[in-house]
Parts: sequence; structure tokens; C-alpha cells
Amino acid sequence: MFSLKSTLGPSWLLAALFAAACGNPAEAFLPHGEGARDAGPTGSVTSFTPFVPPTAILDLAAGPDGNIWFTNWVDHQVGRVTPAGDFTTFSMPTTATEPSFISPGPDGNVWFTENEDVHPTADTNRIGRITPAGKITEFVLPSTGGLDVPEGIVLGPDGNLWFAAEGNIGRITPAGEVKEFALPDGGYSAWGIAAGLDGNLWFTLSIEDAIGRMTPAGEFTRFPLPDTGSSLHPQGIVLGSDGNLWFTERDANKIGRIKPSGDITEFSLPTPDSQPWEIASGPDGNLWFTEYGAGLIGRLTPSGQLSEFPSLPVSPNPYAIVAGRDGYLWFSGTAGTLGRMAP
Repeated sequence: MFSLKSTLGPSWLLAALFAAACGNPAEAFLPHGEGARDAGPTGSVTSFTPFVPPTAILDLAAGPDGNIWFTNWVDHQVGRVTPAGDFTTFSMPTTATEPSFISPGPDGNVWFTENEDVHPTADTNRIGRITPAGKITEFVLPSTGGLDVPEGIVLGPDGNLWFAAEGNIGRITPAGEVKEFALPDGGYSAWGIAAGLDGNLWFTLSIEDAIGRMTPAGEFTRFPLPDTGSSLHPQGIVLGSDGNLWFTERDANKIGRIKPSGDITEFSLPTPDSQPWEIASGPDGNLWFTEYGAGLIGRLTPSGQLSEFPSLPVSPNPYAIVAGRDGYLWFSGTAGTLGRMAP
């Protein structure tokens, strides 16, 4: 599977998800915190440079404590940044694995996937948990062979964490109990994952150019993308304010929308070869995404209106993006940089 890590060398809080699941999606996406009222002109950027290259911040999550949490896979760290821009990092217990994707949990902690996708072994595929104080606990995945590299992770409607992997979709309870559901033939490569308002898990099948859906009981359904026969590489996926799932198509230069019914609509981006990677639901009810190949942050309304904003001076290659509880969009670059953008 192609990954940013091999090239170089998103998530709402439980309260928001449950507010949406209880029949009030709009309430789930209202701005949080005093900062939401003074975010500044749309597209204005503040840059932070906490690390020295080749360090790279791989993924971001809005933590239950109001901070932005991130994974630093090069230095084997998980860290957090306050809305004021103060950084704290916590080193992994071992450098055998690399923290990858990250999500808030239902227990006040933050959870993340760990892997070593160049030379994976049975004990390098793990799920990690970090408390607000920085205590890290790791759970080794039970799959045989060590080939089910865990990638995306999300808080599910059932109060558990769900993760996407090569060959399966996994579930881990707050107590650390793991169950994995094999995808057909073991040949599917799940990447990003999101929780839908229908109570199911939705995920991108990056190599197969499809979107997958799995019930909490493990029932799998595959929805091929309309443009079959091409390498589209769907990547990030997120629940939108309209109750649909929205996803990026990296090599097709499109943003896709899939309804709970499985109907797919695609929106072409105006900048050629922009390589949309990760996607987030903004506090303004719109979809925000990184354009890795163009140095842009994109905005798409649920009705399909597109806008683009420069990611500089943060990075010419923005990657991860998440909506913070301070009313800003936070995004990472590939050289240890972090940006904050007003929606």
C-alpha cells in the first residue's frame, strides 16, 4: 500500500458524534469554545514549527481535553498542542513501532494505531492509548502473520474504537479487548475510517477503489467508485454535517460523497494533480481537506461549492487536517510543521 511514510523515508469528539446520532446533526457541528467567534478572516493561517525535519506529523485529532493531539512517526512520539500553541511530546515505550493515526476515545483518553509498514511483524501492529498526563499503554493485535498493518482509527457509535487495516477491520474496547473482522479474501486494504449516523463503520479501500461499510456485527458491504478501471486511491473519510460520508480520491483529484444508501457523487477539484489526502468536517458545516500536491487547503460545501486557500507558510505539502474545539482547522505539513486556519 502507498503511504506518506514510505514516500518520506480525522475525528469528532464523542459528544459531537452522539449529538448527531441522536437526531441533531447540526448541533454536532456547531463551533466549540470562545475561539470560534474570533477565528479571523477565512483562510488566514498561523504557522508553528515545533520540530526539525525530517520529523513529520502524520495525523491529528481533537482531544477531549480541548487540545490537538498528533502522531510524530519519525521520532516515535505522540504529542499535543494547546490552542495557544504550546507543544508537549511523549516518547513511545519502544522505537520498534511508529505511531500513525489518532482519535479521541470515549474514556477521556486518546487512542492511536501503531505499525511498521516496511517490515511488519506480529508484535509491531498495536493499538496505543495515551492519557492526558502522557501515560501510554499498548495493546498488541492478535492477528497471525503481522501483516494487517493498522491505519485509520475512529470512535464508533458503540463507544468502542474501530480501526482499518490490511485485510480486516478491528474493534478495541476501552478496556483493551480486541476483535478483528476479516475482509473477504483478505485482499482488501482499508485505510481511512469514519463512524456513520446509521450506526455502521465506513472506510476507504485504497487499492480497490471502493468504499466499505461494516456493521458492528461484522457484516461487510463494498461500494465501488463510479470511475472503475482507474487508480483513484480513496484516502481520508469523514462524517459530514449533512449525515453523509465524505472522502478524498487522491489520484482522481476528486472529493466523493457517499450516502448511507450507498449512492456516490463525485466533485472534481479545479487545481490539476492536487492530490487530496485527508478530510475533516469544519465548525462551519463544510468539508475541509488538504491538497498535498498543490499546497492548498480546500473547502467544499455540502451543496458542492469549492474554494481553495494556500497552506503556506506552513507547508507546500499539507497532509493531516482536523477541526479543533477552538473554532479553527488545524493541519500538518511534511517537515514537522503545523498550521492553524480560520474557517
